[in-house]
Amino acid sequence: ALLMGFRAASAATVDEGLHSRFASLSADPMETIRSLPPSDEEFAQYLSPEGSLVTTEGPAEQLLPSSVTEALDAPRTFERWISTAEEFVPARILAGRLGDGGILIVGVDLEDQREAFIRLATMVAIGGPILLIVMAGLGWILAGSALDPVEHLREEAAAFSTIEPSRRLPV
Repeated sequence: ALLMGFRAASAATVDEGLHSRFASLSADPMETIRSLPPSDEEFAQYLSPEGSLVTTEGPAEQLLPSSVTEALDAPRTFERWISTAEEFVPARILAGRLGDGGILIVGVDLEDQREAFIRLATMVAIGGPILLIVMAGLGWILAGSALDPVEHLREEAAAFSTIEPSRRLPV
């Protein structure tokens, strides 16, 4: 549940960022994309109303196939593996049609997010059983301490019943 919650929260944060970036680039996508600083983590593309790649920041090839972009009627998110200058990485992409009929595509590299999820899963897989053992040991010790007076009464009662049958336990 912890890992699923972490993954859902991370995806929601990424989507929020993508929608914000989409909104900020949608007024003048061609000029805004050209003015973006180079980045390996984020990318943007603008496709003309005819579907040709007009401007890009990030990967040189079109991020989504034309069969997908032609069918866009509302902004949609996609997860794909894309090729950057250095490597092949997982990415989350938001694409939507603008008022001029062109298509704006924004995306973000998910490599760091996936690595963080793997680290968290590893810590839970290793730390969870260790924590369970430690907590069980502490529970055993605390329960034993709490039951010490009862054990003393039991021992005393056992001694009374065999040595002095008429003797009573103090209440």
